[in-house]
Amino acid sequence: MLGEQIKRLVKQSAIYGLGGIVSRLLAVLLLPLYTSYLGTTGFGKIETVVALTTVLVVILRLGISSAFFRFYFDSTDPERRTLVVRTSFWFTMTMATAGLVAGCIFATPISHAIGLGDDPWLVRAAFVGLWAQMNYEQLTSLFRVEERPVAFVTASIANIFITVGTTVLLVVGLHKGATGAVVGSSGRSTSSTGSSSPASRTWRRSACIRSRSAPRP
Repeated sequence: MLGEQIKRLVKQSAIYGLGGIVSRLLAVLLLPLYTSYLGTTGFGKIETVVALTTVLVVILRLGISSAFFRFYFDSTDPERRTLVVRTSFWFTMTMATAGLVAGCIFATPISHAIGLGDDPWLVRAAFVGLWAQMNYEQLTSLFRVEERPVAFVTASIANIFITVGTTVLLVVGLHKGATGAVVGSSGRSTSSTGSSSPASRTWRRSACIRSRSAPRP
C-alpha cells in the first residue's frame, strides 16, 4: 500500500514538473539570443513589469488557489466539487478581468510610477499577461486535482512552444523589443487556455454546468 502511494507520488511529481523543467532549459538556451536584441534596458523593463504583475496576482487571487484545493477535497460529492470549480472559475475570471481593465485604463500613470517613462503599451501587455496567467493557473489546478496528467502536460508543452515561437517572432523577427517579449509570454497562456481541446472542455464545464447541490436560501 505504502509502496504504491510512493510510486504514484513519484510518477505524478515527474509529470507535473516536466513542463517547468523544459521551460527553464529553453529559457537558458535562448537567453543569449534575447540579450542581443533586448539589451540591458529592455531586460530591465521586462523585470519591472514582471515584478509588478507578480505582486498583483497574489493580491487579486486573495488566496483562491489554496481555497480551491482545500474545498475541492473537502467533499467526494461530484456536484459539490462542480460547485467549487465554478465558484473558483468565476472568482478568478472576475478578479483577473478587473485587474486587466484597471491596468489598461491607468497604463500611462502606472508606467511613469514604476520608472518606465512613457511606455503605456508595455504596461498593457503586462496586464494582459496577468489576466492570462491567473486563468491558466486555475485551469492547471483543475487538471491536478482531477489527476489528469496528460491534459496537464499537453497544456504545459503547448504553452512552451507558443511562448518561444511568438516571442522569437516578435523580438527577433519584428523587433518589438520589451513589449514584444511580454506579449509573447502573455499569448502563450491565452492561447492555451482558450484553444487547447482539454482546456476548452474544462472551462466550458466549469463555467456552464448548473450544480443541483448549490445551497438554497
